[in-house]
Amino acid sequence: MELFTARSRYSSEGVTWTWYRNDDEVVHSELALSDIFRLIRKELDKFIDYGILTKEQAYDLANDWLAYDEFVEGMMYT
Repeated sequence: MELFTARSRYSSEGVTWTWYRNDDEVVHSELALSDIFRLIRKELDKFIDYGILTKEQAYDLANDWLAYDEFVEGMMYT
């Protein structure tokens, strides 16, 4: 199963985001935070479909990119 994580990057223009596959392959870069939340929600829908999370659990993670990242990293490294 592919897992996706987000990382922020600081530059002179401000903060941008990078979306990684399996925590090492760059899939998208130079994203706005709103794009990251859209991608997170898409991934959480998959977790619901696979029975990994309930809708309530996914809702709790949907608006907190750090909590989402910690959850996914826990899945990758356990």
